[in-house]
Amino acid sequence: MSVPAAQMARQIQQQGQDTAQYIKSYFAYNLLFSSIASGSALTVTTQVQTDADFLVQALSFFCIDLTTYTVYAAPDSTVQLSDTGSTSTWFDQAIPISNVFGTGQYPFMLPVPRLVIAGSAFTGTVTNTHSTNAQYYMLTFHGRKLYKIG
Repeated sequence: MSVPAAQMARQIQQQGQDTAQYIKSYFAYNLLFSSIASGSALTVTTQVQTDADFLVQALSFFCIDLTTYTVYAAPDSTVQLSDTGSTSTWFDQAIPISNVFGTGQYPFMLPVPRLVIAGSAFTGTVTNTHSTNAQYYMLTFHGRKLYKIG
């Protein structure tokens, strides 16, 4: 799907081609997957607040096995993301979580920040491909809230 014209205009504005000014403040949105059984998928959505657009700059994750309490640096799982502002998926297909999410200590920095429009929502689908145990996941979107002031 193509990116709607309104979002493209906002992205151009955020790249410095707009005369409006913005207050930029660090913020993070999270997708929490409380328990995904082995071989199962779970879809979670979180609402972006309506007070400001959100510019995603980095991604991190946390994953723990709910049976052994082992924390995984590279879990056996895949992820697909989308946001309702762009009405498109972020990847052409589900990919291993560690391909695009870093750790809290070393988050994955996006090559190009991604704008998510105020009032839209993040949706993520995680598939636990681990052979036996259920897992807990937290996916974190680090970035800046963009408050327009002019």
